[in-house]
Amino acid sequence: MSQTVQLIVQGRVATLTINRPPVNALDTETLRAISGALKTVEKDENIGAVVIRSGIEKGFSAGVDIKEHADPGKVYNLLNEFERAVRTILASPKPVVAAVKGFCMGGGMELVTVCDLVVAGRDASFGQPEITLAHYPPLAAALLPLVIGLRNTYKLLLTGETISADEAHRLGLVTHLVDDEDVEKKASQLASSLSERSGAAIALAKRALAATIGAERLLDTAFSHYYQELLATEDNWEGLKAFLEKRSPVWKHR
Repeated sequence: MSQTVQLIVQGRVATLTINRPPVNALDTETLRAISGALKTVEKDENIGAVVIRSGIEKGFSAGVDIKEHADPGKVYNLLNEFERAVRTILASPKPVVAAVKGFCMGGGMELVTVCDLVVAGRDASFGQPEITLAHYPPLAAALLPLVIGLRNTYKLLLTGETISADEAHRLGLVTHLVDDEDVEKKASQLASSLSERSGAAIALAKRALAATIGAERLLDTAFSHYYQELLATEDNWEGLKAFLEKRSPVWKHR
């Protein structure tokens, strides 16, 4: 696998652990490993469900690696691997359950958005803060309105605010809200239960749902020219540079 992604199979459930301290920033290597692990699971008929969890204590993921995002020589590989990971989760014939404790931000929240079920602890928090860096989350812009509604998506994406697990549950992003200490137990129980159902029926149900919402078309739109235009703006690079230099950005609004 990789140093940042581990895959353990118990019974008919595969558990994929993201472990890249201190905040599980998703770099190119980690995203590639996530896709690879899910492809391995997809080919194994003895696996019926997947849990994606964090190996660090304080959160699920802070999002994509800002240092790679700010590097013109690395950003396109990073975004390509992020898109690949997202598409792999969405296209997985096996049900995917996210187990979330602590912070779940940016690209981490986008990964959770495309999982089939989301178990979160009561102290978890969610957000898409990209706008504060003169960015927007392409996947969230495309798919989040289907999960939490258009106005709620506008609010999250344009303000960059963080919401509580209770609010995420009320909006529909989180399907199961439990005490923090019960998150992984609940996620494993759900995955185990799903793994005992007909794999053929679940795979077809997932395909039907993806077709209903036009998932492929929405993803094509999300990662197409809109985001390419964003990467061509001056503010894009200023926002990332200011973040890394720990200073306030100076916007040129172009």
